[in-house]
Amino acid sequence: MTMSSPRSPERQPQRKPEADASHTGDEFYVGYLPISRSQRSTLRLIVPAIVLIFGGAIVLLASVQRDPGSGVWREEVAEFTGTVFAQPAPMLLIAGESEDRVALLVEEGKHGAGPRVAEWDGMRVTVRGRALEREGGMMMELVAGNDAVRAAEGVVITRRSVASGEATFRGEIVDAKCYHGAMKPGDGKGHKACATLCIRNGIPPMLATAEGSGGVWLRLLVVSGGMDSDTLAKVGEPVEFRGEMSRVANLDIITIEPGSVRRIAR
Repeated sequence: MTMSSPRSPERQPQRKPEADASHTGDEFYVGYLPISRSQRSTLRLIVPAIVLIFGGAIVLLASVQRDPGSGVWREEVAEFTGTVFAQPAPMLLIAGESEDRVALLVEEGKHGAGPRVAEWDGMRVTVRGRALEREGGMMMELVAGNDAVRAAEGVVITRRSVASGEATFRGEIVDAKCYHGAMKPGDGKGHKACATLCIRNGIPPMLATAEGSGGVWLRLLVVSGGMDSDTLAKVGEPVEFRGEMSRVANLDIITIEPGSVRRIAR
């Protein structure tokens, strides 16, 4: 019997692999290798576009933000001497060369200075605290401790209140401390809860009225018999009311009746 040798398989011609249909020819980026020319060209277009988009978004965002106001809170402790009064709000009447000046007085945090000022009412004192200033008005945040208010020598200034009659007023009721610079911005609906708490705790309320020149006219607001819940509920909103106008030194004061404030459109 003849044995046949196993037949060797026929050699098949090798076929070249077909190109992957998903392959686009894009170069693969490797961080430690130099950037290719095509990638460099793409980046020259993409990076400036991203910068322009983000820059435009920042400018747009800044343009729609509310003005935080010109209030300044000075960190250094200063001393002022004058006559202190507890009503219609805690204040220090400071003698000036041409006109006397009023500095409203408050405590640290969200607290009015009524209890501390009451025992010094009508006396000449020196107060220690930090000044807050805005729109020509001034407030003093008394420092902690017994030496924040102390007796001073000199002539007691007589407080002269000049009345100018009844008028209609529009604006926003704000708390004097935040609006003078303790918070920025210290007005508007976003600040309503804070302002309400401050006023409830004895911080003097004020009416802020926008002026044509871009400034703000600030007036101390006094509710006959004390702040009522109806007026307090309208803090931080555009309001209108009628009241009696008077002036002590450089401070304008409006006295209104409880429940006389009404909301208006902004």
